[in-house]
Amino acid sequence: MIFFNSKSKKKMIKLLKDSEQDFRFDEQRVKDRLLYSLRETPIKAPARTFFTFRFMKYSALVAGLVIFLSATFVLALNANPGDRLFGLNKFGENVILSLPLSMEQKAQVQAGIVTRRLEALQEIEAQPAGPGLETKQLETIKESDESIQNAIDTVTANKVKLENSGQTASAEKLGKVLDQIDTLAKKHEDRIKTIETQMPDQKAQQTIDNHLNGIKNSRQKASIELQSQKTDDPVDSADPQPQEQKTDDPAEPQPQQMKDTNPVKGRQQKKTKDNNSAEPQPQKMKPDDPVNSSEQKSQQQKPDNSVEHKSRKRTKDNNSGN
Repeated sequence: MIFFNSKSKKKMIKLLKDSEQDFRFDEQRVKDRLLYSLRETPIKAPARTFFTFRFMKYSALVAGLVIFLSATFVLALNANPGDRLFGLNKFGENVILSLPLSMEQKAQVQAGIVTRRLEALQEIEAQPAGPGLETKQLETIKESDESIQNAIDTVTANKVKLENSGQTASAEKLGKVLDQIDTLAKKHEDRIKTIETQMPDQKAQQTIDNHLNGIKNSRQKASIELQSQKTDDPVDSADPQPQEQKTDDPAEPQPQQMKDTNPVKGRQQKKTKDNNSAEPQPQKMKPDDPVNSSEQKSQQQKPDNSVEHKSRKRTKDNNSGN
């Protein structure tokens, strides 16, 4: 015990003795009484407060609510137009589209929504006739028209924004998604026409015709945008095909030959040309001239010996003088 070993022990004893002379302080007895009281006093656990109880209560409620909503959303994923949980399914789709996703990712999500609406049309077409089927068919056709219209309008607007900002690669990707949605819209149109033939009510048929016209208008908008993408292809406009030049155009100047500017080579060519022009050309002999032919033969047979020719000429002159 630190209390009894401290310096205040002596002060306390002195004060007690001074206060009353007959007081007799027993140190050991005081220690025993303190130790006994510590052993006999029970240690109580802290009582639960209201805040602790309220926290545990609301935690359980929140956990139960999360489990319930998760199970409800899982069931709503398979809900089709006309079902009770379809509103929750549509709410989940809008939440996904409101997330900070890229334009291409949102376009893929909208293409998935259009695909699910097509699957709903196929299921409603295969259902047998029964009460409430006509209402469910009209609701499915309505949601089909709305999904196609929203998808084509959003993708087209985003594609135009990307083209104006110079992001041609991303715009081409949105163009592919737009083409995919257009193909799905054609399948929607075929399914709705099949359902319309099974409708006995003229008012319901008129409602279906209105939705068909809406799908046709959306498809026409998509086809116009796709055709403009093909005509405004940056690769074709940037790399035009070379045109063939006309060779028989009299107004077009012909390329002139390059003159040789080497003076030494020019003199040699000129000198060669002059020598060729000064050299006499051999004359052609007529084959029907007997004199020329005999002289030519004699010239070929006689060798060109000038000394012998002169001696023979001198002998011939002497003979003629005698």
